[in-house]
Amino acid sequence: MATVAFRTAIRDALDEELAADDRVILFGEDVAVAGGVFATTTGLYDKYGPERVFDTPISELALAGAAFGSAVTGLRPVVEIMFGDFLTLAMDSLVNQSTKYWFLTQEQVSVPLVIRSVVGAGGRFGAIHSQIPASWFMGVPGLKIACPSTPADAKALLKAAIRDDNPVLFFEHKRLYTLEGDVDGAEARLGEAEVVREGTDITLVTAMKSVHDSLEAADELERDHLSVEVIDLGAGPDRDRDPATPAMSEPASSSGPLDRAVDASKVGSRLRAERERLGISLRELARRVGVSPSLVSQIELDRVNPSVSTLYALVTELRMTMSDVFGDSRAGDRAVPQLRGADGLAERPETRRVINLASGVRWERLTPHSDRDVEFLYVVYPVGAESCPEDALMTHGGKEYGYVTSGTLGVRVGFEEYELHPGGSIAFDSSSPHRLWTIGDEPVHAVWVVIGRKADPRGE
Repeated sequence: MATVAFRTAIRDALDEELAADDRVILFGEDVAVAGGVFATTTGLYDKYGPERVFDTPISELALAGAAFGSAVTGLRPVVEIMFGDFLTLAMDSLVNQSTKYWFLTQEQVSVPLVIRSVVGAGGRFGAIHSQIPASWFMGVPGLKIACPSTPADAKALLKAAIRDDNPVLFFEHKRLYTLEGDVDGAEARLGEAEVVREGTDITLVTAMKSVHDSLEAADELERDHLSVEVIDLGAGPDRDRDPATPAMSEPASSSGPLDRAVDASKVGSRLRAERERLGISLRELARRVGVSPSLVSQIELDRVNPSVSTLYALVTELRMTMSDVFGDSRAGDRAVPQLRGADGLAERPETRRVINLASGVRWERLTPHSDRDVEFLYVVYPVGAESCPEDALMTHGGKEYGYVTSGTLGVRVGFEEYELHPGGSIAFDSSSPHRLWTIGDEPVHAVWVVIGRKADPRGE
């Protein structure tokens, strides 16, 4: 068993399939002489010559058209469209021709082609070179998708894709190219998911780089006695699979989180229902909150996910709590009116706890029944306020995530200092010595999430 890099596994798969089948050809932008912009095709041009490995002009539609034409005339093309963002330019040939031809010929002519494409954020490639367009193609009949997460998967799935008689989109996450892992030469089948970690409490279903992120999260949650199952969908869905013979184990019990996800999609309708109950017009609510009526309308129709600051402003203006919006909805429930003080904090004593820090800093819980494990807080720092003296930094374990809605907040974590302006956010480990303070002559308003705080040095 050899340990190889992800990019090397890609190259080895191409090399082996080119050697095994003379019908396999490889073409795309800079795949030949240059060996690929991500060094996944080095040496293949020299080994197989310009008849089978060649460069093309920059035209995604032409590439897809050439792949379709060569596939239906007996070849097995592997095409590289450098970035997945530009697959939109190849849509007509790929979606309207390649995936339909098998059906249009009454299942007489297959279209065995593979389109490799790089996806994912990372490396500062910019907004239009960093998307993951897999979901755009999930509903296209006749098209298979592969999204490997390890070098072993990359090699096995690419070989399976080249041998498959259907069009296959093969996505390669750019942040995985340097990942190393054991490659044992095992074969893979497109359409089969894999349980990469067993668990009983929560199921995370993911692919590509997020598989590794999910495994790290699972390790963290295990310390909190939560058993997390991680499922890698790297081979994509198999629409021909008999549902009675699933490719993966029965998911861990996750109906709670799934139900909450469904409830989250009803945020807009709950806001609209409360607005109408209070007799407030959409235009008037928008004026009070300081946003356009069209934005409020889109939020109420659940067509737009509002920012934290906008959502909090709407919830507060409608005299609701975050639990009213995200929690269980029971018939007959009505929001309890809130009164706001001069500092902007809601006066809701039965569901809030105010934490008073030095210099008048106040933290208000936004949800009732919260605990020390997870706190969702609204924070007000008056002018000149600070979380602690400069010579006595705080440390209390857990993690903190902050989002500033107005004012300028200074944050020191360890030896690093930051300035957060409206719209700015930060995340840090609370076990590191830290301090927060107001900068300038304007109070700071922020939304804060504290997770896993082990001790609370602040007075209440």
